[in-house]
Amino acid sequence: MMNKSRRQFLIRIFAAAGLAATGRMFWVGSEEFVPEMLDAEDDSWLELDPDDRLVLAMITPVLLDGVVPKKLSAEALLRYLKDFDQGLSYLTSSQQKEFKELLSLLKSLIGRVVVGGIWTSWNNASPAAVDSMLVSWRNSYLDLIKIAYSGLKELSYGTWYGNPDNWQSIGYAGPPEIR
Repeated sequence: MMNKSRRQFLIRIFAAAGLAATGRMFWVGSEEFVPEMLDAEDDSWLELDPDDRLVLAMITPVLLDGVVPKKLSAEALLRYLKDFDQGLSYLTSSQQKEFKELLSLLKSLIGRVVVGGIWTSWNNASPAAVDSMLVSWRNSYLDLIKIAYSGLKELSYGTWYGNPDNWQSIGYAGPPEIR
């Protein structure tokens, strides 16, 4: 009888440990270090929480490679993220919900690994790993992944070129004056 109890006890311990490990993988919260500038909670943020901002801060320079300066300043990145945040408020509620679901998936460890192939935290993700993720999304055989890539790319480019400060880099003088 004692042997059976011990075996059941060990089985329960291993099962609990397995559940705890699995639960940690599905946890959407973040223990990642979020730089202070992205962590600032103020009333100017409409949609993006600090973890959302971290994910976008890591993806944006890679997604917009060749468009944004190689070393995007912290101020320029913060301005971009605030513009992105404001742009999200113009989407329909269903589009906002879908985008937030994508960010939630990317913030979770299991989502980051399965959908993005990123095994490290976003803070430690290399530009090469992020680029590999984006290339796999662009070339995916799953339409849903391609749609996520296209939507993210369109929002990113729209946000970048929606700022008049960035028009000069493409030789655009701005809209013509109407008299």
